[in-house]
Amino acid sequence: MVKSYKNIYLSTLLFTAVISFTQNTFAQSSDDSRLEEVVVTAQKKEQGLAEVPISISVMSGERMSQLGVTTLEGLSTHVPGLVINKGAGEMNIYMRGVGSGANKGFSQSITQFIDGMPIIRGQQYLTPLLDVERVEVLKGAQGVLFGKNTIGGVINVVSKSPIIGGDTDGNWSMEYVPEWSTKKLQGAMNIPVNDTFAMRLAASIEDSDGWVTNEFLNKDEPSNEAKALRATLLWDLGETEIDLKLSTATSEKSGQETGISVYRTVGPLGLMAQNGYTAAFLAVNILNKHYSDMVTGVPGSTYVNNGQGENPTGGEVNSDSAILNITSSWGDHEIKSTTTYSTYDYTWGLDADFGPMDFLSTDSNHDFSSLTQEFVITSPTSDKFEYIAGFYYDDIEYWSQNNGTLQTDFGGKFGQTFPAPDLFAFQTGGRFSAQTAATHTLFDQQSTSKSIFAEGTWYLNDRLTMIAGVRKSEDDKDLKGSQVMSSNVTGGVSINTPTMNPVILGVVKVLLDRSPYNFPLQKRSESHTTPSVKFIYEATDSTRLYLSYAEGYKAGGFDGSENAPQTNATTPAPTFEFRPEEASTIELGAKINIPENSFRANIAYFSTDYEDLQVSAWNGSAFVVSNAAQAEIDGLEMDMTWAPTDSFLVGGSVTSLDFAYSSFDTGACTADQEFANRLATGSRSCTQDQTGQTGNYAPELSANIFMNYFQALSNDKQMVLSLNANYQDEFGSAGDNDPLGIHESATKIDASATMVMANGLEISLFGRNITDEQVGTQSIDLPLVNGSHFMLWERGKEIGLSLKANF
Repeated sequence: MVKSYKNIYLSTLLFTAVISFTQNTFAQSSDDSRLEEVVVTAQKKEQGLAEVPISISVMSGERMSQLGVTTLEGLSTHVPGLVINKGAGEMNIYMRGVGSGANKGFSQSITQFIDGMPIIRGQQYLTPLLDVERVEVLKGAQGVLFGKNTIGGVINVVSKSPIIGGDTDGNWSMEYVPEWSTKKLQGAMNIPVNDTFAMRLAASIEDSDGWVTNEFLNKDEPSNEAKALRATLLWDLGETEIDLKLSTATSEKSGQETGISVYRTVGPLGLMAQNGYTAAFLAVNILNKHYSDMVTGVPGSTYVNNGQGENPTGGEVNSDSAILNITSSWGDHEIKSTTTYSTYDYTWGLDADFGPMDFLSTDSNHDFSSLTQEFVITSPTSDKFEYIAGFYYDDIEYWSQNNGTLQTDFGGKFGQTFPAPDLFAFQTGGRFSAQTAATHTLFDQQSTSKSIFAEGTWYLNDRLTMIAGVRKSEDDKDLKGSQVMSSNVTGGVSINTPTMNPVILGVVKVLLDRSPYNFPLQKRSESHTTPSVKFIYEATDSTRLYLSYAEGYKAGGFDGSENAPQTNATTPAPTFEFRPEEASTIELGAKINIPENSFRANIAYFSTDYEDLQVSAWNGSAFVVSNAAQAEIDGLEMDMTWAPTDSFLVGGSVTSLDFAYSSFDTGACTADQEFANRLATGSRSCTQDQTGQTGNYAPELSANIFMNYFQALSNDKQMVLSLNANYQDEFGSAGDNDPLGIHESATKIDASATMVMANGLEISLFGRNITDEQVGTQSIDLPLVNGSHFMLWERGKEIGLSLKANF
């Protein structure tokens, strides 16, 4: 509590200083604004950015184009406090240090909405951003207007719609980075058909040879190709407007960007072998004997053979969606119906030992479909009282099959290292032999959710406004889960040829902590009430202060890992079902907008108390899923944009974060802690008290600053020089705060020079991450080799050329 009071005191001082500075600095000017007005729909209605009592970052489509942002992962680089990246398996999506770990049973903590359609699964974040008007990043719980699974925030994507009337027009752009042979092409066309109907077509294609050098295969990885197509149809029928968006997208990835960042063991191999670390003993002996030139600890390099089971290393996601927005009026009220349908299939493969051995691979297949319906009624504007109310329903089906394959002869290397042809023969003294074994896990879940919500705005006087709202939600989930083992000598390596051979089951249990099960249908239901209240005070004509309190939740569910806890093969353990998360956030902020001086600034202090935070950590052989009892997150966010002259624009944002588990005594152990515990007690079970420690993707400081300089060269040419810098403190991503897996701090700098012609043509030379920082996006314990870590390396330096044109 002392820390919180200190932060509130410092924030209050900072609010006062900023307001005083802006008033004193800009008091004498009366020029028209050089900044465009920013309009957002963060509260399900159009408002100016300064009117919204939420900590919110907005990036326009034009700004995204300038930065080369075509994915949400790229967007997050420029939004302090937001992290989006592809992990070894699942997507990592975090805001203010809040997010979901790697588990198919977890819902997202931050939900993306595209024109009212919720993006519910992380794999959908791989879909390219196409023809975007703007992206609004709403920070903190948004439980009233946006509902479940927005406990950490909302990413609201608004795509461009057709314009009725006028002439046909459009735009195209292309970008090329020679080093990785990266090519991006995008285009859109607005087609006004008549006085009541128009359509807009947009398409994009992007491909790259990869940014990581695979020293084993002597090639660059991972190669990527993404395609997207959208058709938008708009009817204006007077009192009713109908907007229909039909989209399809494909994203393919071949290879991986994963390298071994730390190669070591937790102890001498002999001592490890005596204490149950059989896999580590075998793997390290094979690696040291046959791969003495293995590259480790080199950023941007990997040494993996991409051996696989059913699916090639990489992945492909194919998605389709339909979004129907109908807006009409009922008297003076506006009625809006949003109906969405989305579906995707995702095929994924991974060389899961992340090295040159032919040993462990994972492949999986996913099918997903979602149907949602929302009705919203908005009252007419008033100087006394306004309201918004609505109903929401969704029906979601998610199915996945995950296969783990063990090549137990290690591609022939086992017999060249030990006096046995394979792992099974080694373990049984030659009594049993199998070259290949596999595990097959099914996760088949159907969920429904329904909720009603309302929010009212009271204008108490000329300066003070109160906004209060509440949402009542009910969530239901049904799950059928099972897991079997198979081998090449017990009928075949297929889910259709399960085996109960005790040797197969025993070795798989020792290596991967997996056992067969077939649970009966599991059901759970929960209900939540999430209120919020906000007060807005017009301190001056240019400054609004606000104070808010909001609650949010993320639904509970069932463990979707391959290490699902069980009492026996037909009875899940109590920990198979995890509880929902709940959070309450207090936010104190200031919105400063001085149009006559072309200046905008926002500042917010927030304090969030979490209960039952859902966490998942990989300990080198199994996932450990649990609810952290409590966590407290305090922080400060600031952003500013200023155009002091017609030729100069400067801006920036910063997030200071203090994340700490206030009660979490059942955290996953690091590999070294687990080894020490096993030596001391003989037990494989190990937990650590993480009270006071930080969570995943929670850097103490992250910041962005940008500058644009405009210089007219002639009547029909203008030069635009841009500089952009992003900084991020060190952070952890493994869930156990192992110091070996900490990501170092980094500063990335982008720069560009653009020639803008009067005919709409733009030619740009750009450099991104010109400091060539490659710290990695995720670091986790290396499977089998306890004490080692692997890293997913991020992109390094890019130098390229782009062309854009309007027609």
